[in-house]
Amino acid sequence: MQNILNLDLKQLQHYFEQIGEPTFRTEQIYRGLYQKGYQSFDQFTNIPKSLRQKLAQEFVLRSFKEIERISSPLDGTTKFLWQLADGLKIESVIIYEKKNLTSIYGVQSGNYLKIRKKLLKTLFLPNTKILLYF
Repeated sequence: MQNILNLDLKQLQHYFEQIGEPTFRTEQIYRGLYQKGYQSFDQFTNIPKSLRQKLAQEFVLRSFKEIERISSPLDGTTKFLWQLADGLKIESVIIYEKKNLTSIYGVQSGNYLKIRKKLLKTLFLPNTKILLYF
């Protein structure tokens, strides 16, 4: 299955044209993915259920899963361990500060640019500073 986040706007539009859906579906899906940060196709209540089911059969939406979570009782700082669909594990720390959120990601091996691109496509955290370390 392909990650729908790997499709750009034109590819997404082409997909909907090929399956006979109106072109405005592209905008609906794009908004749900990048403005609202939907985590599941079930959250797209503005499209028909049959289309949501079709998308879920043909695409993955978020291709990572949480393996571990540890939260600080003092300030809410939270450490996560994630596993991507290809098996790569990523550690992250989320630090909550008044109105800001800092998100730090780390991997132990791999190509920096490839991993950064994958993180930005896979994770959706609006108004967040993203720091990546190796």
